[in-house]
Amino acid sequence: MAAYTTFSTLVLVLSGWLAGAESASWALFQPVVARLADTPQIQMQQGMLRTMGRVMPIALPLTSVLIVITAILAPDGATRLVWVVAALAAAVLIAFTLTINVPINKRTLTWDPHHPPEGWHADRHRWHTYQGIRALLLAVWFGCAVAAVTLT
Repeated sequence: MAAYTTFSTLVLVLSGWLAGAESASWALFQPVVARLADTPQIQMQQGMLRTMGRVMPIALPLTSVLIVITAILAPDGATRLVWVVAALAAAVLIAFTLTINVPINKRTLTWDPHHPPEGWHADRHRWHTYQGIRALLLAVWFGCAVAAVTLT
C-alpha cells in the first residue's frame, strides 16, 4: 500500500501540473497569441514550443507510465477502474500528441516568421483544436487521480 500511496501522490501532482499547463496554454495563451500579426505570432509560437519542448517530452510519458504503474498497484474495485480510465486517457493523449501535435510543432519550428509558408494558419488552427482535446484528456487524468485518491 505504501508504494501505491507514493505513486498515486506523484501522479496527482504531475497530472495536476500538466492539466493546468496545457489547459492554460489552450484557453489563455494561445487565443492571445493568435490575435498577433503573423510575424510576432510565429515568433511567440516558436518560443513557447522551445520552452514547452524541454519539459513535455519528459513529463507526459513519465506521468503516463506512473499512471499505469499506479493502476497495477491500486486496490481492486472502483479505485483500480478509475486508474484504468486515467491510463486509457493517457494512451489517447499520447497518440494525439505524437501523430498530430508534435508533427505540427516540428513544422512550426522551421518556419521563417517573416515569410511563413502557405497554409500555416490552418496548421496552427488544427494544432489548437487538438490541443483542446489534449487539455480535456489531461483534465480526465487529473480528475481520475483525484477520484482514485479520494476512494482509497
